[in-house]
Amino acid sequence: GNSYYLSEGQCFIKGSSHVLIDYLRKCIEEAGGTILRGHFVEGAKLENDQIKYLDVYKKSTGERTKVSGNHYIFNNSPEVVKRWINDQSPGKENLIDSKEKLSRSACNIYLEFDRPPSEFGVKAYGNSIHLSGQEQSEFDGLERIGFMDYSQFDSNLSPDKYLAAILYLDEYSNWSNLSKESYDEKKEKNLVQLFKFLDKRFPGLSTACSRIDYGTPLTVERFTHNPEGAAYGYCATLGEHDRRSELIKITRESNFRFASAWNFGGGFTLSSCAGIKAALDELGEDYFAD
Repeated sequence: GNSYYLSEGQCFIKGSSHVLIDYLRKCIEEAGGTILRGHFVEGAKLENDQIKYLDVYKKSTGERTKVSGNHYIFNNSPEVVKRWINDQSPGKENLIDSKEKLSRSACNIYLEFDRPPSEFGVKAYGNSIHLSGQEQSEFDGLERIGFMDYSQFDSNLSPDKYLAAILYLDEYSNWSNLSKESYDEKKEKNLVQLFKFLDKRFPGLSTACSRIDYGTPLTVERFTHNPEGAAYGYCATLGEHDRRSELIKITRESNFRFASAWNFGGGFTLSSCAGIKAALDELGEDYFAD
């Protein structure tokens, strides 16, 4: 994947994921589908290894309802679905039983600048910054950070501002046991260090930053419900093929499939392939023939 990106470039949807989501919503609704916004799936009813319905509640009102269908494709973690299903499968407690190690989580810090980062020496969209030994000692052993400058191309993300992001891998345990006060203090302390690292490479960059949105592993967990905020599904190991084969075997005679990074692996390409494969496996190629 990386060799292709480096030699052929990458595609970027102008306006990013919001534009893509709006387009997919339109396709679903034109096909007669319905999207439930602000709802949370809290369980599933299973009979003979087939899902009969999902237990859903609306966050704003607490109203609970049941949603049924012929096919179910889960974009969330098999670990979550496992909790719903295994208790309902007497003698088949391992219907979904993953012992795989979870991938690490990540911190995603979105930045808004009043001036383009290129004025401070940023020359590329993607910048991998390797920290010195001294810098690593100042930031819990962190080896590198990514700085993504979306103003390097026509991203259509903001008409009058310049958007960028700091990305780095982190451990869920570094955040999960903090009080609210300690949590906020840690973010403030980290930001001081991160901008120190950036200013060393791009002098004065921090002075142009006007807005910061700091997402931690707890943020990833809250929005995705991934266990421990795992950012890339299961950890990439030599047993990945066996695990994927097991997921396929588990669902072959059922009416549900798994998509996203939890199936094929992390990253946009593999996650997209997992979604396509789940749809083909569940509905069949003839369904998409037209």
